[in-house]
Amino acid sequence: MPEVRKPREGSLAFYPRKRAARIYPNIDTYPSVDKTIPLAFAAYKVGMGHIIALDARKNSPTYGLQISVPVTILEAPPLKVIGVRVYQKTTKGLKALTEVYAKELPKELERKVKIESNYSEQKVEEIKKLVEKISNVRVIVATQPKKAGIGRKKPEVFEIEIGGKSVEEKIEYALNLLGKEISANEIFKEGEVVDVIAVTKGKGTQGPVKRFGVKIQG
Repeated sequence: MPEVRKPREGSLAFYPRKRAARIYPNIDTYPSVDKTIPLAFAAYKVGMGHIIALDARKNSPTYGLQISVPVTILEAPPLKVIGVRVYQKTTKGLKALTEVYAKELPKELERKVKIESNYSEQKVEEIKKLVEKISNVRVIVATQPKKAGIGRKKPEVFEIEIGGKSVEEKIEYALNLLGKEISANEIFKEGEVVDVIAVTKGKGTQGPVKRFGVKIQG
């Protein structure tokens, strides 16, 4: 019985197979961590380079030898926390309960979306009183590309999940971040292995091997 092959299925690494509506993707699943920190960050690709490293892949022909490895260079300016949004878990998924925005919003934010500040002590207390219903706490952040030196002013706006043991800790942490900046050093450590996702640039009309990464049958 021959092996069943489905070369047209391709790889989920290239899903969805359509033109991206924006340059940053959605994160569907976040890890469960006990430490109360933001569980994601954003960076801009500014170039490529290479490093000379020892090949640690045991099945590689160059195992134990020094090889040239291509690397991507990223610029990660601090993220501005412009809001806090809390969610409730329902039978149909997560439902947004309420949100609060910072007192002062970045001027460049107008280039992306029109948001008015609704900050008040009553709004903050309203979120704290919903602790029994809240399942997920997320901060709404805006990138600051002008600090990256890439010739761009329009920010990207998206949500980042807050990790932690209890909902109370997550709420307190998120509200303390409101209006402040988050740097990459606060989330990542040197030498730490992280998951990276991105949107590829357009490469025109291509075949399935290049577009979806299917295997060429020899």
